[in-house]
Amino acid sequence: NIKISINTNGTLLSRKVIDTLIELNVDQLTISLDGADSESNDEIRGKGTFDIVMYHLKLLSQELKKTHTQLFVQLATVITRINKETIHRLPLLANQFDIKVIDVMPVAIRGEAKKNIDRLGITCEEYFNVLSKMIPLAYFCKVKLQIDCKSKVLEAFARKNNCNMKFETEFDSCQAGDRIIYMDAEGNLFPCSPLSMTKLGQEMRESIFDDLCVLKVRNFKERIEQYFSNIQLPKTCKKCEKNNSCDFGKCGCSISYEL
Repeated sequence: NIKISINTNGTLLSRKVIDTLIELNVDQLTISLDGADSESNDEIRGKGTFDIVMYHLKLLSQELKKTHTQLFVQLATVITRINKETIHRLPLLANQFDIKVIDVMPVAIRGEAKKNIDRLGITCEEYFNVLSKMIPLAYFCKVKLQIDCKSKVLEAFARKNNCNMKFETEFDSCQAGDRIIYMDAEGNLFPCSPLSMTKLGQEMRESIFDDLCVLKVRNFKERIEQYFSNIQLPKTCKKCEKNNSCDFGKCGCSISYEL
């Protein structure tokens, strides 16, 4: 009962590749776009990338309609200082290709972003200002937003903006190594994508080509819980009514990024 989800920048989604994904019964395809227009997207993703991805999204939409496949497609976007003025229009673009879900994230300070924090970084206030403009458009386009923050934060956001929002709290607690396993392009296995970019994740790395990888991967969740059991809880987390079902902000999505 494993569901296969592939993350891609969308630049290699030729008709042949799309047909292969359909034939292999891939369950989900997540395509990254860091701008609702070529100007903001290409400054991050490279010149000409936006037009290439738009063409491939059109091909993908045509093939899915023709084959009536169950392949689930969503967009993923990172809100940065570069795209914060226009990225809220992404639901309008998603609607053109009948894409019903957008995963929305603030820029994470790791990898190349560490070197470009002055150019990419945004404040929490800026992040939620973008969301306040994106949510009405998503509602109008019947596009669902998957927002990377705890439901408690979204509840406060909804009250402040006087909007009625339905929350799914399934992932309020960490699923890494339990319901989620991440594999990179070289066949390395990690509990999740964010942890793969940390010292802890690198220590837990296993290879799909190792005969014992299944046994080792089964220990992912236990190793994560053991590691974080030694971390002091923030005072605000101790007071929160949801602290029994939350990972207390200690998971790989929020711990310091050592690499």
